[in-house]
Amino acid sequence: MKPKQIGFKTHNGFVFFQSDKIIYCKAEGSYTTVVATDKTIKISKNLKEVESICATPDIIKCHKSYLVNLCFIDRISNNSTILLKNNESISISRQKVAEIVKLIVDNTN
Repeated sequence: MKPKQIGFKTHNGFVFFQSDKIIYCKAEGSYTTVVATDKTIKISKNLKEVESICATPDIIKCHKSYLVNLCFIDRISNNSTILLKNNESISISRQKVAEIVKLIVDNTN
């Protein structure tokens, strides 16, 4: 599947990402920080808006404050933390653990 081109409006214009380069998105009130392999930006959209813009099978909501790209998950620890391939960690809702594990397993088969 070809990566989706995703654009976010900023105060300087638009910033574009390939969907397969987005590692995670973090809610910060009415702003969201988008962290990708090649850049990080803060945009003035809430996480729900970013979730609808990023609508791809690999980018999912794992916590009320995070979207994560399944391709960048290295492991999920017992204390409801996702460890990413870039050595960062983010929170995961306990209710989402089984769903995310199933999605990762299904994507690798």
